[in-house]
Amino acid sequence: MKNLVYVLFLSGFSFLNGQSKATVQGVVKDETGKSIPNAEVFLDGTIFSVFTTADGSFQLDVEPGSYELVVSAYGFEEISNPIQVQEGEKVEISPILKSIEYEPTQLNEAIIVAEVRIET
Repeated sequence: MKNLVYVLFLSGFSFLNGQSKATVQGVVKDETGKSIPNAEVFLDGTIFSVFTTADGSFQLDVEPGSYELVVSAYGFEEISNPIQVQEGEKVEISPILKSIEYEPTQLNEAIIVAEVRIET
């Protein structure tokens, strides 16, 4: 009987704990619609941070509130969006990252001078 009460207590606690969370999820893509794997998705000013999976998807379980969602990936411009999440809510957001345009640069010529000294 004591074990049954203990199990009911723990299951009730986990139920209450699960209800206080909210979920932010989505898929990070580029401007052509291609998914971006390994993009970092985080809520600015918090410890909540994840990397996208191979298909560009992510999921963050957070406390209800207002956040700044920041998404960054190598070769793309970082973006940030304000989001508001309510208790028990699932917020679906699909950020689109714009690729960084790199301008090709031409190097000036290099002159290499070498000296060989042969001693006998």
